[in-house]
Amino acid sequence: MSESSSATIRLPRGTVALPALAIGGMSLALAAGFNALGLLARIERSLIAIPGQLGLSGEPQLLPASIAWSVAAGLAFVLPWLLLQSPASWRRAVLWLTVLALILGWIPVMGLAGKWCPLAPSLVTVGWSGLCALIYGARHRMPCEGAPNPG
Repeated sequence: MSESSSATIRLPRGTVALPALAIGGMSLALAAGFNALGLLARIERSLIAIPGQLGLSGEPQLLPASIAWSVAAGLAFVLPWLLLQSPASWRRAVLWLTVLALILGWIPVMGLAGKWCPLAPSLVTVGWSGLCALIYGARHRMPCEGAPNPG
């Protein structure tokens, strides 16, 4: 086997700011498209039924959708920035799944409080932006990952 065939694959150098902005914008556009098609409403109906299935009865007080969209917008841009600043794909995956779990963890909390803030925009933006950031980070050598590739 020749020495060149066993060499590691060289990845292009990646950046953080521009990809994070692009990924965040795409994530918000996807959530807005889902909203226009009525898919977010379907997701929200499924999510709002969970507290009732957990034995928490009563009609929750609905909080303004602007709160949900503000949180979704913040997460859409902050999450890819954080993921692209983290070395190693497994760390990025753990961080992404942790943020998804934290969002889903609000379901019983809001059920106990008797309030409901739509979670579907945040789930869509976090799901898509995290996936895109994981793929970008896997295909590029990020600045936080140490020395550049040899050659």
